[in-house]
Amino acid sequence: MSLCIFYFLYFGQDPAQVYSFYSYENGIYYLKNVLSVPAYILLIVLNVIFGIIGFTSIIKYTREIFESSREEITIQRKFDAISTGTSVFVHSIKNQLLSNRVLFKRLKSTMESNVEVDVEKLKELTESLAKQNENILTRIEELYRAVKSNVVHLVPVDIHVILISSLDRFYQKFPDIKVDFEFSTTSNVLADKVHLSEAVYNLLINAQEAVSALHENGEINLHCYDSRQFTVIEVRDNGIGIGKNEAKKIFEPYYSKKNSNSNWGMGLHYVRMIVKEHFGSIRFESEVNKGSSFYILLPKYKG
Repeated sequence: MSLCIFYFLYFGQDPAQVYSFYSYENGIYYLKNVLSVPAYILLIVLNVIFGIIGFTSIIKYTREIFESSREEITIQRKFDAISTGTSVFVHSIKNQLLSNRVLFKRLKSTMESNVEVDVEKLKELTESLAKQNENILTRIEELYRAVKSNVVHLVPVDIHVILISSLDRFYQKFPDIKVDFEFSTTSNVLADKVHLSEAVYNLLINAQEAVSALHENGEINLHCYDSRQFTVIEVRDNGIGIGKNEAKKIFEPYYSKKNSNSNWGMGLHYVRMIVKEHFGSIRFESEVNKGSSFYILLPKYKG
């Protein structure tokens, strides 16, 4: 509106007439008394009023854009969280089912062997299979609650409890594989037992896959100790290692150089996500054909 007023004030004049509003004396421009004083005051008041209205309109428009963008970002974050949660849920159940596949193969091999069937062996395998199915149902309930709530519940937990839980699940899948473990700390950590034990379990599975690709009898080490500011969980192996080009992508979702039918590339992405939810960080060192070491660094809990 103020621009319109100026336009109607000047539009009928040529540049020379516009300049006649001003006079130049002693190096200073003076506004000539072309309009009356009340007209100038009215013009100033209108400029202030329309300036305030314009400024208010800009703020309102900016706020509407901001709210709209924030709503879209919130929706996108919820969608990403649901997508990631669903992927993690399916990935965890897939690991359980792969364990069942191993038991089924052993059961089938025992039944199809030409030698006399070992009833005790069959009983042991069927009991293991039944126990594994119960574990699947338990994991489904745990993961469903975690994905549904979309919240990591951090409470003081003995780090030994978490690591023993991870080892138990690993031995259910690979009962014949030895993991050398060493606990050099008795600390508690703020953690969600379900998610953190799942993260460590994924690192152990990755270590086993790396070792089996290079050795028949490789080495897997699980070490837990305290550093200056962190409680550190280290998973080390002497497997195939990680190349420099691959190292840049291993934490990306759905990235995997393994058989995509049995490995979907969500393991390390899930581990990284869970560690971040625990206010920690994950690092790794690796050398091709010599092995890898993954470190989960969790802030020390002082309770």
